[in-house]
Amino acid sequence: MMSDRHIILSKKQKEYLKKATHRWNGRIGATQCGKTFLDALCTIPKRLVERRGKQGINLIIGVTKSTIERNVLTPMRKAYGDILVTEIGSKNTARIFGELVHCLGADNVGRVKTFRGLQAKYLYIDEIVDIHEEVFEILPSRLSLDYSVCDFTGNPKYPDHWAKRFIDSDVDIYCQHLTIFDNPFLSKETVANLLRDYPEGSVGRQRNIYGEWVMAEGLIYNLFADNNSRFIKEPPKYGKVVIGVDWGHSQSANTAVAVLCAGNAYYVIDEYYVKDSKLDHEGFYKKLVPWATNIRRQYGGVSVFADCAELMSVNGLRKHFNANGVSSVVEPCVKHEILDRISWTCSAFSQDRLFVSPKCKLTIKAFNGAMWDSKKPDERMDNTGMSFNPVDMLDSFEYALCREVSRELRRGGGISGGKLEF
Repeated sequence: MMSDRHIILSKKQKEYLKKATHRWNGRIGATQCGKTFLDALCTIPKRLVERRGKQGINLIIGVTKSTIERNVLTPMRKAYGDILVTEIGSKNTARIFGELVHCLGADNVGRVKTFRGLQAKYLYIDEIVDIHEEVFEILPSRLSLDYSVCDFTGNPKYPDHWAKRFIDSDVDIYCQHLTIFDNPFLSKETVANLLRDYPEGSVGRQRNIYGEWVMAEGLIYNLFADNNSRFIKEPPKYGKVVIGVDWGHSQSANTAVAVLCAGNAYYVIDEYYVKDSKLDHEGFYKKLVPWATNIRRQYGGVSVFADCAELMSVNGLRKHFNANGVSSVVEPCVKHEILDRISWTCSAFSQDRLFVSPKCKLTIKAFNGAMWDSKKPDERMDNTGMSFNPVDMLDSFEYALCREVSRELRRGGGISGGKLEF
Protein backbone atom coordinates (compact mmCIF):
# COMPACT_ATOMS: atom_id res chain seq x y z
CA MET A 1 0.00 0.00 0.00
CA MET A 2 1.25 3.47 -0.85
CA SER A 3 2.60 5.22 2.24
CA ASP A 4 1.03 8.54 3.28
CA ARG A 5 4.48 10.11 3.23
CA HIS A 6 4.58 9.65 -0.55
CA ILE A 7 1.37 11.65 -0.97
CA ILE A 8 1.50 15.43 -0.66
CA LEU A 9 -1.64 16.54 1.19
CA SER A 10 -3.16 19.95 1.78
CA LYS A 11 -3.77 21.37 5.25
CA LYS A 12 -7.48 20.53 5.00
CA GLN A 13 -6.79 16.98 3.83
CA LYS A 14 -4.45 16.35 6.77
CA GLU A 15 -7.07 17.82 9.08
CA TYR A 16 -9.68 15.38 7.77
CA LEU A 17 -7.46 12.35 8.30
CA LYS A 18 -6.89 13.49 11.88
CA LYS A 19 -10.48 14.37 12.80
CA ALA A 20 -12.50 11.81 10.82
CA THR A 21 -12.89 9.45 13.77
CA HIS A 22 -16.69 9.47 14.02
CA ARG A 23 -19.26 6.98 12.75
CA TRP A 24 -20.14 9.42 9.94
CA ASN A 25 -17.35 11.46 8.33
CA GLY A 26 -17.77 13.67 5.32
CA ARG A 27 -16.41 16.43 3.15
CA ILE A 28 -18.89 18.85 1.59
CA GLY A 29 -17.79 21.76 -0.52
CA ALA A 30 -16.57 23.29 -3.71
CA THR A 31 -15.86 21.75 -7.07
CA GLN A 32 -12.28 20.49 -7.52
CA CYS A 33 -11.29 21.00 -3.88
CA GLY A 34 -9.68 17.56 -3.55
CA LYS A 35 -12.51 15.68 -1.80
CA THR A 36 -12.50 12.43 -3.78
CA PHE A 37 -8.73 12.52 -4.33
CA LEU A 38 -8.07 12.13 -0.62
CA ASP A 39 -10.57 9.30 -0.25
CA ALA A 40 -9.29 7.37 -3.25
CA LEU A 41 -5.64 7.55 -2.22
CA CYS A 42 -5.89 7.46 1.58
CA THR A 43 -9.24 7.17 3.32
CA ILE A 44 -10.83 4.16 1.58
CA PRO A 45 -7.69 1.97 1.55
CA LYS A 46 -7.04 2.81 5.22
CA ARG A 47 -10.59 1.97 6.34
CA LEU A 48 -10.67 -1.31 4.41
CA VAL A 49 -7.30 -2.51 5.72
CA GLU A 50 -8.20 -1.58 9.30
CA ARG A 51 -11.33 -3.78 9.12
CA ARG A 52 -9.81 -6.67 7.23
CA GLY A 53 -11.02 -10.00 8.59
CA LYS A 54 -13.76 -8.43 10.71
CA GLN A 55 -17.45 -9.25 10.44
CA GLY A 56 -19.59 -7.19 8.07
CA ILE A 57 -19.67 -6.15 4.43
CA ASN A 58 -18.02 -3.25 2.59
CA LEU A 59 -20.24 -0.95 0.50
CA ILE A 60 -19.55 1.86 -1.95
CA ILE A 61 -22.68 3.74 -3.01
CA GLY A 62 -22.68 6.27 -5.85
CA VAL A 63 -25.13 7.99 -8.17
CA THR A 64 -24.56 5.17 -10.69
CA LYS A 65 -22.17 2.26 -10.95
CA SER A 66 -20.32 4.08 -13.74
CA THR A 67 -19.74 7.18 -11.57
CA ILE A 68 -18.29 4.95 -8.84
CA GLU A 69 -15.91 3.48 -11.40
CA ARG A 70 -14.99 6.91 -12.78
CA ASN A 71 -14.84 8.96 -9.57
CA VAL A 72 -13.45 6.45 -7.07
CA LEU A 73 -12.00 3.26 -8.54
CA THR A 74 -10.20 4.70 -11.57
CA PRO A 75 -8.03 7.13 -9.54
CA MET A 76 -7.38 4.35 -6.99
CA ARG A 77 -6.34 2.02 -9.77
CA LYS A 78 -3.98 4.60 -11.25
CA ALA A 79 -2.30 4.96 -7.88
CA TYR A 80 -2.18 1.33 -6.77
CA GLY A 81 -2.63 -0.80 -9.91
CA ASP A 82 -5.35 -3.15 -11.13
CA ILE A 83 -4.26 -6.03 -8.89
CA LEU A 84 -5.04 -4.14 -5.68
CA VAL A 85 -8.06 -2.37 -7.23
CA THR A 86 -10.09 -4.43 -9.69
CA GLU A 87 -12.93 -3.30 -11.93
CA ILE A 88 -16.54 -3.81 -10.87
CA GLY A 89 -17.61 -7.29 -11.93
CA SER A 90 -20.93 -8.74 -13.06
CA LYS A 91 -22.02 -9.26 -9.44
CA ASN A 92 -21.48 -5.55 -8.66
CA THR A 93 -18.37 -6.27 -6.60
CA ALA A 94 -14.72 -5.29 -6.77
CA ARG A 95 -11.65 -6.44 -4.88
CA ILE A 96 -9.90 -3.53 -3.18
CA PHE A 97 -6.77 -4.36 -1.16
CA GLY A 98 -7.99 -7.92 -0.88
CA GLU A 99 -11.40 -6.94 0.48
CA LEU A 100 -14.66 -7.72 -1.32
CA VAL A 101 -16.51 -4.44 -1.86
CA HIS A 102 -20.09 -4.17 -3.11
CA CYS A 103 -20.36 -1.21 -5.52
CA LEU A 104 -23.92 -0.08 -6.13
CA GLY A 105 -25.47 2.82 -8.01
CA ALA A 106 -28.26 4.59 -6.15
CA ASP A 107 -30.27 4.45 -9.36
CA ASN A 108 -30.71 0.73 -8.61
CA VAL A 109 -32.95 1.10 -5.55
CA GLY A 110 -34.04 -2.54 -5.72
CA ARG A 111 -30.45 -3.77 -5.58
CA VAL A 112 -29.64 -1.53 -2.59
CA LYS A 113 -32.72 -2.83 -0.76
CA THR A 114 -31.32 -6.37 -0.88
CA PHE A 115 -28.84 -5.27 1.78
CA ARG A 116 -31.56 -4.73 4.38
CA GLY A 117 -30.66 -6.71 7.48
CA LEU A 118 -26.96 -6.94 6.63
CA GLN A 119 -24.30 -5.18 8.69
CA ALA A 120 -21.71 -2.95 7.05
CA LYS A 121 -18.27 -2.55 8.53
CA TYR A 122 -17.43 0.13 5.98
CA LEU A 123 -19.62 2.37 3.84
CA TYR A 124 -18.45 4.98 1.36
CA ILE A 125 -20.92 7.33 -0.35
CA ASP A 126 -19.79 9.24 -3.43
CA GLU A 127 -21.81 12.41 -4.18
CA ILE A 128 -24.13 11.95 -1.20
CA VAL A 129 -26.17 15.05 -2.07
CA ASP A 130 -27.18 13.49 -5.39
CA ILE A 131 -28.22 10.17 -3.86
CA HIS A 132 -31.98 9.66 -3.70
CA GLU A 133 -33.26 10.06 -0.15
CA GLU A 134 -35.11 6.73 -0.37
CA VAL A 135 -31.80 4.97 -0.97
CA PHE A 136 -30.01 6.82 1.81
CA GLU A 137 -32.70 5.95 4.36
CA ILE A 138 -31.70 2.29 4.01
CA LEU A 139 -28.07 2.95 4.94
CA PRO A 140 -27.86 4.29 8.54
CA SER A 141 -29.23 1.08 10.04
CA ARG A 142 -26.50 -0.89 8.22
CA LEU A 143 -23.81 0.79 10.37
CA SER A 144 -24.70 -1.33 13.40
CA LEU A 145 -21.31 -2.77 14.36
CA ASP A 146 -19.09 -1.18 16.99
CA TYR A 147 -16.45 -0.45 14.35
CA SER A 148 -18.85 0.51 11.50
CA VAL A 149 -17.89 3.76 9.80
CA CYS A 150 -18.96 5.82 6.79
CA ASP A 151 -17.09 8.41 4.72
CA PHE A 152 -18.91 10.59 2.18
CA THR A 153 -18.36 13.50 -0.17
CA GLY A 154 -20.70 15.90 -1.90
CA ASN A 155 -21.34 19.29 -3.41
CA PRO A 156 -23.93 21.46 -1.64
CA LYS A 157 -27.35 22.33 -2.99
CA TYR A 158 -30.24 24.16 -1.31
CA PRO A 159 -30.32 24.65 2.51
CA ASP A 160 -33.34 22.41 3.16
CA HIS A 161 -31.90 19.44 1.27
CA TRP A 162 -32.31 16.15 3.15
CA ALA A 163 -28.52 15.63 3.22
CA LYS A 164 -28.03 19.01 4.92
CA ARG A 165 -30.67 18.12 7.51
CA PHE A 166 -28.89 14.83 8.21
CA ILE A 167 -25.50 16.52 8.55
CA ASP A 168 -26.97 19.03 11.01
CA SER A 169 -28.71 16.32 13.08
CA ASP A 170 -27.47 14.83 16.35
CA VAL A 171 -25.83 11.77 14.76
CA ASP A 172 -22.18 11.03 15.53
CA ILE A 173 -20.73 13.01 12.63
CA TYR A 174 -17.74 15.06 11.54
CA CYS A 175 -18.29 17.08 8.37
CA GLN A 176 -15.59 19.24 6.87
CA HIS A 177 -16.50 22.32 4.82
CA LEU A 178 -14.33 23.15 1.81
CA THR A 179 -13.93 26.06 -0.59
CA ILE A 180 -12.04 26.11 -3.86
CA PHE A 181 -9.23 27.97 -2.08
CA ASP A 182 -8.61 24.99 0.22
CA ASN A 183 -6.95 23.14 -2.67
CA PRO A 184 -3.45 24.61 -3.00
CA PHE A 185 -2.62 22.22 -5.87
CA LEU A 186 -4.92 23.92 -8.37
CA SER A 187 -3.04 26.19 -10.74
CA LYS A 188 -3.76 29.90 -10.72
CA GLU A 189 -5.10 29.52 -14.25
CA THR A 190 -7.58 26.81 -13.18
CA VAL A 191 -8.82 28.90 -10.27
CA ALA A 192 -9.15 31.94 -12.51
CA ASN A 193 -11.16 29.91 -15.04
CA LEU A 194 -13.48 28.59 -12.31
CA LEU A 195 -14.03 32.09 -10.96
CA ARG A 196 -14.85 33.24 -14.48
CA ASP A 197 -17.26 30.33 -14.96
CA TYR A 198 -19.24 31.32 -11.86
CA PRO A 199 -19.69 35.12 -11.60
CA GLU A 200 -19.78 36.77 -8.18
CA GLY A 201 -23.27 36.66 -6.66
CA SER A 202 -24.41 33.68 -8.71
CA VAL A 203 -25.66 30.41 -7.25
CA GLY A 204 -22.80 28.63 -9.02
CA ARG A 205 -20.20 30.87 -7.32
CA GLN A 206 -21.69 30.31 -3.87
CA ARG A 207 -22.01 26.53 -4.24
CA ASN A 208 -19.08 25.54 -6.44
CA ILE A 209 -16.51 28.09 -5.28
CA TYR A 210 -17.44 28.80 -1.66
CA GLY A 211 -19.12 25.44 -0.95
CA GLU A 212 -22.23 27.01 0.55
CA TRP A 213 -25.75 25.60 0.86
CA VAL A 214 -27.79 28.34 -0.85
CA MET A 215 -31.20 28.60 -2.47
CA ALA A 216 -31.41 29.24 -6.20
CA GLU A 217 -33.54 32.37 -6.48
CA GLY A 218 -34.56 34.97 -9.03
CA LEU A 219 -33.25 35.12 -12.57
CA ILE A 220 -31.31 32.13 -13.83
CA TYR A 221 -29.26 33.82 -16.55
CA ASN A 222 -28.62 37.11 -14.78
CA LEU A 223 -25.28 37.60 -16.56
CA PHE A 224 -27.10 37.58 -19.91
CA ALA A 225 -30.00 39.68 -18.60
CA ASP A 226 -27.63 42.34 -17.24
CA ASN A 227 -25.46 42.42 -20.35
CA ASN A 228 -27.66 41.98 -23.43
CA SER A 229 -25.34 44.06 -25.58
CA ARG A 230 -22.45 41.73 -24.76
CA PHE A 231 -24.23 38.57 -25.88
CA ILE A 232 -26.55 39.71 -28.66
CA LYS A 233 -24.54 39.86 -31.87
CA GLU A 234 -24.62 38.83 -35.51
CA PRO A 235 -23.31 35.30 -36.14
CA PRO A 236 -20.45 34.39 -38.50
CA LYS A 237 -21.26 33.06 -41.96
CA TYR A 238 -19.73 29.61 -41.56
CA GLY A 239 -20.01 26.75 -39.11
CA LYS A 240 -21.94 23.59 -38.24
CA VAL A 241 -25.67 24.00 -37.59
CA VAL A 242 -27.64 21.97 -35.07
CA ILE A 243 -31.39 22.29 -34.51
CA GLY A 244 -33.30 21.40 -31.38
CA VAL A 245 -37.03 20.63 -31.49
CA ASP A 246 -39.50 20.54 -28.59
CA TRP A 247 -43.04 19.19 -28.96
CA GLY A 248 -45.93 21.24 -27.63
CA HIS A 249 -48.27 19.74 -25.05
CA SER A 250 -51.47 21.13 -23.63
CA GLN A 251 -50.85 24.89 -23.35
CA SER A 252 -47.17 24.82 -24.35
CA ALA A 253 -45.82 25.72 -27.78
CA ASN A 254 -44.08 23.73 -30.51
CA THR A 255 -40.62 25.23 -30.87
CA ALA A 256 -37.33 24.85 -32.72
CA VAL A 257 -34.01 26.62 -32.24
CA ALA A 258 -31.05 26.61 -34.64
CA VAL A 259 -27.54 27.04 -33.26
CA LEU A 260 -24.38 27.67 -35.28
CA CYS A 261 -21.29 25.95 -33.85
CA ALA A 262 -18.27 27.99 -34.90
CA GLY A 263 -15.10 26.63 -33.36
CA ASN A 264 -15.54 26.82 -29.59
CA ALA A 265 -18.39 29.35 -29.76
CA TYR A 266 -22.14 28.97 -30.28
CA TYR A 267 -24.60 31.34 -31.89
CA VAL A 268 -28.38 31.04 -31.77
CA ILE A 269 -29.14 31.98 -35.38
CA ASP A 270 -32.85 31.27 -35.83
CA GLU A 271 -35.97 30.19 -33.98
CA TYR A 272 -39.43 28.82 -34.74
CA TYR A 273 -42.45 29.13 -32.44
CA VAL A 274 -46.04 28.10 -32.99
CA LYS A 275 -48.74 27.85 -30.35
CA ASP A 276 -51.92 26.41 -31.80
CA SER A 277 -54.08 23.95 -29.86
CA LYS A 278 -55.50 22.63 -33.17
CA LEU A 279 -52.07 21.90 -34.66
CA ASP A 280 -51.08 18.22 -34.74
CA HIS A 281 -47.56 16.90 -35.15
CA GLU A 282 -48.05 16.29 -38.85
CA GLY A 283 -48.92 19.95 -39.30
CA PHE A 284 -45.90 21.00 -37.24
CA TYR A 285 -43.58 18.87 -39.41
CA LYS A 286 -44.90 20.59 -42.54
CA LYS A 287 -44.39 24.05 -41.02
CA LEU A 288 -40.81 23.24 -39.99
CA VAL A 289 -39.73 22.09 -43.46
CA PRO A 290 -39.51 25.52 -45.17
CA TRP A 291 -37.94 27.09 -42.05
CA ALA A 292 -35.23 24.43 -41.79
CA THR A 293 -34.72 24.38 -45.58
CA ASN A 294 -33.88 28.09 -45.50
CA ILE A 295 -31.26 27.48 -42.80
CA ARG A 296 -29.75 24.62 -44.82
CA ARG A 297 -29.48 26.85 -47.89
CA GLN A 298 -27.58 29.46 -45.88
CA TYR A 299 -25.22 27.18 -43.95
CA GLY A 300 -25.20 23.77 -45.63
CA GLY A 301 -26.15 20.54 -43.84
CA VAL A 302 -27.92 20.58 -40.50
CA SER A 303 -28.33 18.01 -37.71
CA VAL A 304 -31.57 17.82 -35.79
CA PHE A 305 -32.09 16.64 -32.18
CA ALA A 306 -35.71 16.40 -31.06
CA ASP A 307 -37.32 15.79 -27.69
CA CYS A 308 -36.74 12.11 -26.97
CA ALA A 309 -39.93 11.81 -24.89
CA GLU A 310 -41.89 10.98 -28.06
CA LEU A 311 -39.94 8.69 -30.37
CA MET A 312 -42.87 8.39 -32.80
CA SER A 313 -42.76 12.16 -33.26
CA VAL A 314 -39.01 12.01 -33.86
CA ASN A 315 -39.57 9.34 -36.51
CA GLY A 316 -42.30 11.44 -38.15
CA LEU A 317 -40.03 14.49 -38.30
CA ARG A 318 -37.21 12.40 -39.76
CA LYS A 319 -39.56 11.12 -42.48
CA HIS A 320 -40.62 14.64 -43.50
CA PHE A 321 -37.09 16.10 -43.38
CA ASN A 322 -35.60 13.22 -45.35
CA ALA A 323 -38.35 13.41 -47.97
CA ASN A 324 -37.74 17.13 -48.46
CA GLY A 325 -33.95 16.97 -48.40
CA VAL A 326 -33.67 19.05 -45.25
CA SER A 327 -31.49 16.73 -43.19
CA SER A 328 -30.51 13.08 -43.07
CA VAL A 329 -29.65 13.39 -39.35
CA VAL A 330 -32.78 13.58 -37.21
CA GLU A 331 -32.25 11.88 -33.85
CA PRO A 332 -33.68 11.84 -30.34
CA CYS A 333 -31.86 14.32 -28.14
CA VAL A 334 -29.72 13.38 -25.15
CA LYS A 335 -31.78 14.85 -22.34
CA HIS A 336 -29.30 15.92 -19.69
CA GLU A 337 -30.44 16.91 -16.21
CA ILE A 338 -31.93 20.41 -16.09
CA LEU A 339 -29.26 21.66 -13.68
CA ASP A 340 -26.53 20.32 -15.96
CA ARG A 341 -28.03 22.16 -18.93
CA ILE A 342 -28.35 25.38 -16.96
CA SER A 343 -24.82 25.10 -15.60
CA TRP A 344 -23.37 24.53 -19.07
CA THR A 345 -25.25 27.55 -20.44
CA CYS A 346 -24.19 29.83 -17.57
CA SER A 347 -20.61 28.71 -18.02
CA ALA A 348 -20.74 29.33 -21.79
CA PHE A 349 -22.05 32.85 -21.22
CA SER A 350 -19.38 33.60 -18.62
CA GLN A 351 -16.67 32.36 -21.01
CA ASP A 352 -18.03 34.50 -23.89
CA ARG A 353 -18.74 31.38 -25.94
CA LEU A 354 -22.51 31.74 -26.36
CA PHE A 355 -24.31 34.46 -28.30
CA VAL A 356 -27.76 35.16 -29.73
CA SER A 357 -28.61 36.76 -33.07
CA PRO A 358 -30.66 39.97 -32.76
CA LYS A 359 -33.39 38.36 -34.92
CA CYS A 360 -34.10 35.67 -32.26
CA LYS A 361 -36.44 37.83 -30.19
CA LEU A 362 -38.11 34.97 -28.31
CA THR A 363 -34.84 33.28 -27.36
CA ILE A 364 -33.57 36.61 -26.04
CA LYS A 365 -36.81 37.00 -24.11
CA ALA A 366 -36.41 33.47 -22.73
CA PHE A 367 -32.87 34.05 -21.46
CA ASN A 368 -33.89 37.39 -19.99
CA GLY A 369 -36.96 35.99 -18.25
CA ALA A 370 -36.09 32.45 -17.09
CA MET A 371 -36.44 32.19 -13.32
CA TRP A 372 -35.94 29.67 -10.54
CA ASP A 373 -39.15 28.26 -9.09
CA SER A 374 -39.50 29.66 -5.57
CA LYS A 375 -41.74 26.72 -4.57
CA LYS A 376 -39.52 23.95 -5.95
CA PRO A 377 -35.83 24.07 -4.99
CA ASP A 378 -33.38 23.93 -7.92
CA GLU A 379 -36.16 23.73 -10.51
CA ARG A 380 -36.76 26.13 -13.38
CA MET A 381 -40.13 27.83 -13.30
CA ASP A 382 -42.47 26.44 -15.92
CA ASN A 383 -44.88 29.27 -16.71
CA THR A 384 -47.53 27.07 -18.33
CA GLY A 385 -50.61 29.12 -19.14
CA MET A 386 -48.73 32.40 -19.72
CA SER A 387 -48.76 34.05 -23.14
CA PHE A 388 -45.10 33.13 -23.52
CA ASN A 389 -43.27 30.39 -21.62
CA PRO A 390 -39.44 30.78 -21.66
CA VAL A 391 -39.00 27.05 -21.05
CA ASP A 392 -40.47 26.22 -24.48
CA MET A 393 -37.60 28.02 -26.22
CA LEU A 394 -34.92 26.98 -23.73
CA ASP A 395 -35.72 23.28 -24.09
CA SER A 396 -35.24 23.49 -27.85
CA PHE A 397 -31.99 25.40 -27.41
CA GLU A 398 -30.69 22.79 -24.96
CA TYR A 399 -31.72 19.88 -27.18
CA ALA A 400 -29.82 21.46 -30.08
CA LEU A 401 -26.60 21.48 -28.08
CA CYS A 402 -27.06 18.15 -26.30
CA ARG A 403 -24.17 16.52 -28.18
CA GLU A 404 -21.87 19.45 -27.47
CA VAL A 405 -22.67 19.22 -23.76
CA SER A 406 -22.03 15.47 -23.82
CA ARG A 407 -18.63 15.99 -25.44
CA GLU A 408 -17.61 18.55 -22.85
CA LEU A 409 -18.77 16.26 -20.06
CA ARG A 410 -16.55 13.50 -21.41
CA ARG A 411 -13.60 15.87 -21.80
CA GLY A 412 -14.04 17.07 -18.23
CA GLY A 413 -14.75 20.73 -18.97
CA GLY A 414 -16.68 22.25 -16.07
CA ILE A 415 -16.82 18.88 -14.35
CA SER A 416 -16.24 17.60 -10.87
CA GLY A 417 -16.26 13.88 -10.39
CA GLY A 418 -17.36 13.20 -13.94
CA LYS A 419 -20.55 15.17 -13.54
CA LEU A 420 -21.31 18.71 -14.64
CA GLU A 421 -21.74 20.62 -11.41
CA PHE A 422 -23.90 23.59 -10.59
